Amino acid sequence: MSITQFGSNKLQRAIERWGNSVLDDAKRAVIDTANLIQSQARALAPVDTGYLRQSIEVEVLDGGLKAVVTVGAEWAIYVEYGTGIYATK
Repeated sequence: MSITQFGSNKLQRAIERWGNSVLDDAKRAVIDTANLIQSQARALAPVDTGYLRQSIEVEVLDGGLKAVVTVGAEWAIYVEYGTGIYATK
């Protein structure tokens, strides 16, 4: 499974300093970015049965300050990086 995370403890501390008005904007930016990554990954994923595309999901954590984009298809890593002589080094 491939995982990409957004958000950090630094971001949370900065929000505590600047107030809750920034909090909503930060959450929106994290979620929008994760959704954009999901959309792009789904658009670029090859389709045979459609399972690879459908397995690309977004999970929102820490009240929206962190988002994780995951790919559940077991073979996704081979599609991304290739196998054998076609693998990237």
